[in-house]
Amino acid sequence: MRAGRRLLPLFALCRSVSSAAVRAPLRQPRAIALDLDGTLFNSAGDVSQLTCTALKTFVEQGGTAVLATGRGRSTAVSVAAELEAVGVIIECIVCSDGAIALQRNAGGRSPEDAWSILWTDMRPGREYPLDALRAALPGASFCAEVDGLGGSIIESEHYLETIRERSPAFADRFLAGREVTPDFDQVFGAAERVGWLRAMPPSASEADAAELCARVAAVLSTAAAHGSELHVAPTTVQSLRSLGALTILRRGTDKSRGLAAVSAALGIDAADVLAF
Repeated sequence: MRAGRRLLPLFALCRSVSSAAVRAPLRQPRAIALDLDGTLFNSAGDVSQLTCTALKTFVEQGGTAVLATGRGRSTAVSVAAELEAVGVIIECIVCSDGAIALQRNAGGRSPEDAWSILWTDMRPGREYPLDALRAALPGASFCAEVDGLGGSIIESEHYLETIRERSPAFADRFLAGREVTPDFDQVFGAAERVGWLRAMPPSASEADAAELCARVAAVLSTAAAHGSELHVAPTTVQSLRSLGALTILRRGTDKSRGLAAVSAALGIDAADVLAF
């Protein structure tokens, strides 16, 4: 982990929590749950040395460190491995906007094998009406997070080119070396655990999101009659929101649900979890 350009206030906050019992009856947290972008990571995309030291101290004193992020499993696992390399042990991960929770597996031989599924709310790809969504969004391209494949799968060059042209910073950071997935429909339809499906309209902006969501919602309402529980909303990824990108996922998916599963598994009351 590189030292960040801007130190995060986590160390000072943890120190104040530790000493607050002297001044007021504030509970000492048993676990800390950290988002990544803008929270664990500073504006330069780094984790400061001060933050690493604070987390390491917290864990050494018996606390449990948890990552809670909208990013997918492969990214979250990679971050946990980088933190472990500097002495910060992450016990659990909540990722994919809360659709999956992972727990450290001491017997794992690789970064992926080091984690086992604690809880998941992901749905099979066959529940997503992909053909109907294409009809509702002519010219749109798709990307999907499929758990177990090491990251997301991408339908076409249009998806990559749109982001590279209109959101180059995001492309440089997250799409470097990425390629289109052959047989996208087949891979997606066979997947048993899909975190989300993202639709990238051919030419749209955030102002178009309401109309686009209404189109997709109409499709999903028909699917709901057959037992589907899918929901559409503008993407939570700020860099892609301006492109009119939409995210389709199971209704009710939220990081708080994943954290609740982690708390229950670890025997830690929700009131003893400090979430950033």
